[in-house]
Amino acid sequence: MTTLRGYWIIAGVVASFCCCAWAADLAQGTTAHGVIAVAGQSDSYTFEASADSRADITVTTTSGSLSPVAWLYGPDGAMLSVGSKFVCGDSSLEWRNVRLAANGTYTLVVQDCSGANEGSYDLRIEPASTSRLYVSEYGANTVGEYNATTGAAINASLITGLNGPCGIALSGNNLFVVNIGGTVGKYNATTGAAINANLITGLDGPIGLALSDGALYVASSESGVVGKYKASTGAAINANFITGLGSPERVEVSGNTLYIVSADSETIGTYNATTGAPIDTRFLPLSDVTGLVVSGSTLYVSDYDEGTPGGGSIGTYSATTGVVINSSFITGLSGPEGLKVLGKHLFVANWGEPITATSGSVGEYNASTGVVIKANFVTGLYLPFDFATTP
Repeated sequence: MTTLRGYWIIAGVVASFCCCAWAADLAQGTTAHGVIAVAGQSDSYTFEASADSRADITVTTTSGSLSPVAWLYGPDGAMLSVGSKFVCGDSSLEWRNVRLAANGTYTLVVQDCSGANEGSYDLRIEPASTSRLYVSEYGANTVGEYNATTGAAINASLITGLNGPCGIALSGNNLFVVNIGGTVGKYNATTGAAINANLITGLDGPIGLALSDGALYVASSESGVVGKYKASTGAAINANFITGLGSPERVEVSGNTLYIVSADSETIGTYNATTGAPIDTRFLPLSDVTGLVVSGSTLYVSDYDEGTPGGGSIGTYSATTGVVINSSFITGLSGPEGLKVLGKHLFVANWGEPITATSGSVGEYNASTGVVIKANFVTGLYLPFDFATTP
């Protein structure tokens, strides 16, 4: 069990006297809440780690003007080079997959980048191997967070009060959520707090979402449009990037190719992700497509087969040519929707039939063979729609 113990450091000296010293234990995978109350203050945390382990460290400002920066010291007191990246003015700091070479006590020091600002923050340290799976629940108006290895809930109600959440995407510690009510919101992926719940507004029935190279691609089913926006600000790059589509409901990006599911025209079309120019508007003519994901050279496609319990399936196709690899890669599903590949694992969102507030689930399958790993990886969901994962 990893624990943290915190102390105030003012002007580089540990405050050991009773009025200012504080200590807090942080269980592995939980969050410590700290405050930089005066200019120049630093907070020091210590935690135990085993030799040659790895960790993810995030510091996120929750109030005030704090721009966090941190230093990590090994058990021998030497500063470690962990490849930290920060810019004064940023409200968060992320270190991913930090190698902790020696066994013993590590020290993490947090302060404001300029030393002049104040504010509160959340600090989280967890094993880097703990990949997380985010699931949007259209019926529950929530996004939940789960352990991508075990399926255990980390926070099943990470984000609540949404308006028909559909497509989701993750970039660093920013989680983007499409609401069918007409918006795209941006949230803290650790705490679920809204960064900007109305990052993009004025959309007409948005459903699908893809993210690549700092750009969000949003598929709006009612207007037949895929728009392209800056992920950092929500500003439109081209709100009418691709037009004239037949109810676009899903969008996926791989390299410089966009794959768009058009429900009315019953096809998956391909488009240039830079210009929006069509590559092949009928790349894969399929009906009842409810989800897709590209991994390597393989395009995975879900077929809902509405009204036939157990009739849903996942097919695999060449992502380059559209040639069928295995149209019955996975069968016997009940209302398959969103898909996500993480390493050798394929996650499938199932609505379940008949649909109830708890009929939905996430299944886990071998991404190479389609063999079931755990059909009920996550259960009790209400219309699970899409996924996002940490590396």
